[in-house]
Amino acid sequence: MQAIKSRLREIEANLSPEALTLWLEFGDFLRQRDANEPTRCKRTLRDLAGGLENADALSGDPVTIQEKLRNEWN
Repeated sequence: MQAIKSRLREIEANLSPEALTLWLEFGDFLRQRDANEPTRCKRTLRDLAGGLENADALSGDPVTIQEKLRNEWN
């Protein structure tokens, strides 16, 4: 996070007053958007884990599935 803050300060230091105004307006826009929009996805990676083992294409013997996948390239 410190690297991000440092980069933001560097950008701000090199902006013209007009560009700095736009920069601040954009920052306010992002802050307001984030405040009005709760977390986009409440699922975690753990929630997404699994499931493919029940897919038709991947159900069955793993060795047979691997052989079929390899044979597709022949």
